[in-house]
Amino acid sequence: MFPDSKNKNFYFLNSILLLIIAIMTAYNFLYLQEIDKNKDIKVINEVTEIKEIEKKIPIPCLKCNANTNTHIQEINGVKHHHYIVPDSEFKENGFLKNNCDSVFQRDLKPTLMHSFIKKLNPNYRGWICWTPSFNENNNNKLKIMTEIKHPPLDLVGIYFDKGTRFSGDDGNNDDWDKYTFDEVVKATNGAENVYYFWRTSNMFETYKNEMYTNKSWCSIKIDSNNPKPNKPHCPPFAKVLTQEDIDNL
Repeated sequence: MFPDSKNKNFYFLNSILLLIIAIMTAYNFLYLQEIDKNKDIKVINEVTEIKEIEKKIPIPCLKCNANTNTHIQEINGVKHHHYIVPDSEFKENGFLKNNCDSVFQRDLKPTLMHSFIKKLNPNYRGWICWTPSFNENNNNKLKIMTEIKHPPLDLVGIYFDKGTRFSGDDGNNDDWDKYTFDEVVKATNGAENVYYFWRTSNMFETYKNEMYTNKSWCSIKIDSNNPKPNKPHCPPFAKVLTQEDIDNL
């Protein structure tokens, strides 16, 4: 005897549910396998001892047009804070206002980004702000920043609260433009907090156009064979930086 129509529907729905569960289980297994592949990274500098190689889930290449209350991403015990710098902090060409190699210079008002970092570390001397770069926290107070090789052009800069990533030798120009964004953020090297400062999607377009049309910048910053690294990397959960964020530090 064949089951009635209600039983048929019941068996059909159960079959569909079991199929969905099987598909989700297989997807999660494959996804975790893919994450494990990201453990590999070369040692950044022989002078610097990297105690732990960070395993980083790739940040999606999305434009900075989203803002939620959760802007902190924790990876292997290190907190990654993502902030979007407002358009008002930039010039018409997409470069940060008050470009300087020090946070505070006479007669120049520091940007929100500089004020934020200065609040975190009053002794911080800043970095050159017209290209994406990161601080090194070296002890000899010579070289205070290093530019990123073929950086995502929505990135303004990265600040590590602890750890040294390079030897800090000012005469060693090989350190400049040597390491990509992915290499830099994977080797946190003792940092407990990493702060990222991003451009909005509108300012990304402005800055990209400036960089792509200027031959002197293209030869250094742009990889003509592979433009993908220059695309936006800001995560969708990044938070717009405000004076209130600085006051709350």
